[in-house]
Amino acid sequence: MKWIFIVAGLLILVIALIFIAGLLLPVSHTATVSSIIPMPATQAWTRLTDFSKYPEWRKNIKKVEVSSPDKWTETDDHNDKIPYKMDLLETGRKLRTEIVGDKLPFGGYWIIELKTVNNDTEITITEYGKVFNPIFRALSKFVFGHDATIKNYLKYLTASQALVQ
Repeated sequence: MKWIFIVAGLLILVIALIFIAGLLLPVSHTATVSSIIPMPATQAWTRLTDFSKYPEWRKNIKKVEVSSPDKWTETDDHNDKIPYKMDLLETGRKLRTEIVGDKLPFGGYWIIELKTVNNDTEITITEYGKVFNPIFRALSKFVFGHDATIKNYLKYLTASQALVQ
């Protein structure tokens, strides 16, 4: 019985330390990842801006509901629904996607830039994110990494090259 209290106490202590660490971290963060994608920039641009086809190449997206030419809601593999909007900043070269839900535990936007390198495309994604829950903020910083979603997105985009051929 004594061990149950010790284990419970240690668990509460760990959760409290994670919570305190999260409180000490800023809500906002910035993360940037670049990758060379083996497809021409025109195809990469089409793939990135045709969000209705995201479920075809983003394995973590189950469904996309398009509400306007620049707004959509993604349903991910955990059945979470996240609304987005897209602004084309420089057609064929630069765009911005933003989470527009106001009741989510996170938010922010990505700036996605494309640059032709030989026959490939260098894609740079910069995330300007916010994590509101202190526990998730600490886990995002120290366990998952702020760039984890970007890396998965680029991994799926790279793998989607097989769809083009």
